[in-house]
Amino acid sequence: YACQTGGAAAFEVRESFYVLHGRGPAPNPNPVARNLGTLRIRDGNGTLTLALDGASPPVRLRVLALELSPVNQ
Repeated sequence: YACQTGGAAAFEVRESFYVLHGRGPAPNPNPVARNLGTLRIRDGNGTLTLALDGASPPVRLRVLALELSPVNQ
């Protein structure tokens, strides 16, 4: 992802029950890769959401990719 100069982004990846919180490092206009950790995903159909968390000041966050990998990899 990349973040505009002047603000750091706090964001979350959410499924129907679990949430994974992340915080971007200092603002950087160049793309940065980041491992947020492990998000447990329950069986079944549901929506996976990536969004700024409600406590963050509004910033322009550009997400280039979100990659999910099984925990056993």
